[in-house]
Amino acid sequence: MSRPNPAGGRKPVTIGLYTGTCHNIKLAPASFELMEAFRSAQIQSSESEPTSFSMTFQMVRKDDGHTYDILSDQIFQAFSRVCLTASIDGKASVLLDGLITSVKADPGDGNKPSTVVIQGSDLTAAMTLHEKSIPWPCMNDSAIVLALLAQYAIYGIIPITIPTYISAAQGPGEVTQQQRGTDLDYIQNRASQNGYIFKVVPGGSPGRNYAYFGPPLRAARAFVAPQCPVLNLAAFPMGNVQKISFTVNHQAPEMWGGMIVDTNDQTSALIPVASAPSALFPIYASRPSAYVNMPFVRFKLMEESNVGPIQAVALLQGRSNQASGQAVTAEGSLDVERYGAVLSAPGVVTLRGAGTTHDGKYVVSKVNSDVTPESIKQTFTLSREGTGSTVPHVPEEPK
Repeated sequence: MSRPNPAGGRKPVTIGLYTGTCHNIKLAPASFELMEAFRSAQIQSSESEPTSFSMTFQMVRKDDGHTYDILSDQIFQAFSRVCLTASIDGKASVLLDGLITSVKADPGDGNKPSTVVIQGSDLTAAMTLHEKSIPWPCMNDSAIVLALLAQYAIYGIIPITIPTYISAAQGPGEVTQQQRGTDLDYIQNRASQNGYIFKVVPGGSPGRNYAYFGPPLRAARAFVAPQCPVLNLAAFPMGNVQKISFTVNHQAPEMWGGMIVDTNDQTSALIPVASAPSALFPIYASRPSAYVNMPFVRFKLMEESNVGPIQAVALLQGRSNQASGQAVTAEGSLDVERYGAVLSAPGVVTLRGAGTTHDGKYVVSKVNSDVTPESIKQTFTLSREGTGSTVPHVPEEPK
């Protein structure tokens, strides 16, 4: 069920709620009583970290006066599933799809209503339950991640894995990789060792999710890192951003290097490896700080010495890319009804009206959403590798 936004804005928002129990995780529309009890939700999403959320419902005592009505709902059981959607001008977006990890009940006091707050994170919560010790012979990192994600297909997770730089499969006699810890910890470790990220993002409909294992999401397909409508800095009625500020961090870019043992050489000689200042693609800034600031760019030494040359370069370049991508950040806020869409992280957005230094494309690094039955307010952080736009022309009208 859903509750429409009664405000008379240009693009009214409709909120939808879907639930599934810990025993039957298939999503279904929430009951009328649960939807009526919904008061607010806070969602914290980022480019590479798991999405977290909290949702508040109002409780009413049953006729016997001793119990609360919605607390008996199976949705409040451990690791039950909840999905929140928003429809703007007829276009639906999934705000969150996750599992409940804690429930806090507040009976209220005086005029303060009784409430229950559920907290949780995206579907990666299911990957944190069991620590394991498993060997993975004759498999490279991307193949191992595919095998691990196959266990979670019941949640509607569709894996998208980009092959790593090392060989497609290790041959007999090669060192067998050993997983120790939870599936999420191991996948994140494999991602960091290849300069990759791991992120589960909601799909276009309730119950469908994509699990992405690969390089930072600039060049990923649209359903993983969508192109968001233009952020327009202008006076009412053209503008759709409430406020925004920019920071140029000259200490953000980093180069990495060091010495590793060449395991292919019988003498086990040490060989030098180093990253380029930045190898982000596509480029979003015409003046990348990692190159413009030379020679004033920090050089950091790697601690790993037992990785192969190819994997070492991938690891170091991933670190340099991640650091250089934070050279310029923009923090702001918007009203979804005015914006006409949900700004999502990860994502890519084009900014207009901030001047030639700060106009152009950005990665949506973080988004915090404050959802009520009447509106959705968002605060956001955008980032890119430097100043100056690579976009010759940004449409004047927001999409």
